Amino acid sequence: MSCLVIADHITNPVDLFYFTLTCKDLWHLLGHRTCEKDAQFQQSLEGIPVLAHDDQRIPILHHVIETSRDIQTVEKAVKAFSKVFPGSLDGYWREGFRYSAPLITAITLGRKDIVEMLLDHGANIDIKVHSLNNPTHQRPHTSTTHTPPEVSGYPCYQICYSTLTAAIRADKKEIAELLVARGLDLDGISTPTFYDLVDTDWTTVMRQVGAAYLPWTDVWDGRYGCTNRLLLREARKGRASVANIDMLVELAGMAPRIDGILDDKPYLGLKINKPQCAIYFLRAKEAWGYDHMLSPERCVDLSFGDDWNIECSKYLYSRRGYYNLEGRDLLTIALRGSPKTPRTIEFLVNNGCALDQSHPWSARCAAVTLSSSNFRSGPCPERAVLVLQRSSVATAGICSDEGSLALGGLCFA
Repeated sequence: MSCLVIADHITNPVDLFYFTLTCKDLWHLLGHRTCEKDAQFQQSLEGIPVLAHDDQRIPILHHVIETSRDIQTVEKAVKAFSKVFPGSLDGYWREGFRYSAPLITAITLGRKDIVEMLLDHGANIDIKVHSLNNPTHQRPHTSTTHTPPEVSGYPCYQICYSTLTAAIRADKKEIAELLVARGLDLDGISTPTFYDLVDTDWTTVMRQVGAAYLPWTDVWDGRYGCTNRLLLREARKGRASVANIDMLVELAGMAPRIDGILDDKPYLGLKINKPQCAIYFLRAKEAWGYDHMLSPERCVDLSFGDDWNIECSKYLYSRRGYYNLEGRDLLTIALRGSPKTPRTIEFLVNNGCALDQSHPWSARCAAVTLSSSNFRSGPCPERAVLVLQRSSVATAGICSDEGSLALGGLCFA
């Protein structure tokens, strides 16, 4: 494939000039005499249609970044691109070609020197890649554990990519720190980026990002199944470091006491410890409270299900902003037992019941024993042993057939 053959397919004279410049000048910068005799160059163009559109020229610059070892060669190419076509450094996502932002290519390759150079020449540090509501797209470079089946249809699980995401997945902590230091828009970090960051041991970066990200995002919001379920699953499987979990707890303003009596902080909390796992809930006194904690489609968002005997990780799970409890309407649910033995579900309701029976509120506590075969997770059954009503007081009893489960709650078949 020669430059002229490719150019024959270009009708826009500006594009023709651009591609000729790419072939004659930029490629020669790499030390090649002619582009048509270079098999690697031909291969790099294979399957990439050259059309009269600015965005589709970018793959050539990617090739320069990927094949050049010295920064001077790449900088010459970058200057040529920027001079002829301003804005060409930002790139874009194009199906069929990896990341069309040169900055993300440099980050993925771990080339901190090129990253700094691109930023110096005006590359957009906040470049993000979004392709929502397209089931054909897959999240790149991500294991299936990051996309639980029950939430795989959510738009945020398609492609949400940023420069920080690239640094995290390339395991380039220095580049991540550079991006933050150079003014990365932390308020605009995509949710999957935050998931990936939780899995690292980069506590410093995590703290900086979390301080900006947590106050406004849906991380702690049970109305959005995307974030809370994923963080819960990841933490329960031990992927998140203890340091990061502690940092998340701190940023979320959570302060539970060791004895299991929760402080009067406004949050929805989950604490998992080995060998016995306990779930603590704070429910809102607002009339609409509890149904907003769990996604309406999934009644048992926070149940253990088949993961009952996993190595429970230290984890606290919060939602800020909704609940001003002032020490009231405290609900604690303790799960006792194992998959092979009956389980006792002790639920302590209204005005702060405590696990300690000597506590003055213990008279308001109650217990229900279920067999292991009755413990399940998944969509709410029509009837259940325990349901948390929308009223100001949580009650035990049989779920009605009038749709009370739609309010949200913990349902056991």
